[in-house]
Amino acid sequence: MKKFNNIAWSYEEIQQHSLELEKRVKERTAELKQSEAKMKAQYKGIPVPTYTWQGTKNDIRLVDYNDAAVKISRGGIKKYVGITAKEMYHDNPDILNDLNLCFKKKKTIEREMPYLFKSTGEIKYLAVKYAFVLPDLVLVHTEDITQRKKADENLREANVRLQEADQQTHSNYQHPKKILS
Repeated sequence: MKKFNNIAWSYEEIQQHSLELEKRVKERTAELKQSEAKMKAQYKGIPVPTYTWQGTKNDIRLVDYNDAAVKISRGGIKKYVGITAKEMYHDNPDILNDLNLCFKKKKTIEREMPYLFKSTGEIKYLAVKYAFVLPDLVLVHTEDITQRKKADENLREANVRLQEADQQTHSNYQHPKKILS
């Protein structure tokens, strides 16, 4: 009879441990969900348009984007979720190459380039950063530098006009001794 009591007691103890483990799992799951929600909110709220691509052996697929990406694309990015990089950038080999290079070499790539937004038809100059994230993601951050590029171009044009005016002034200048002789 004593043996039976020990078995019963062991069963009760196992039940208690099981309940305790289930409680811990529920707590950890709730903490994990809260942490995921916080991370998702941070990602969505990043003020720089950000796109998440997931790589496979054969291709890279757009899996997520943030609120700033929605804004710059005027909502057009939403229809591209699930599309492969080959499909999206079949006409832009530089971007396709950058995505693939970042994914395969697991390295960060930075570039400035004009970009035609398929969703809006607008051309903007972008500073683009591709960053590999373990195990199989590429984050693409884009910064609209169109205004800076226009300001740089305006400054270059102003400098050219200034140099031309300076040359014109020097060519029209006559030394006072030449005027008197």
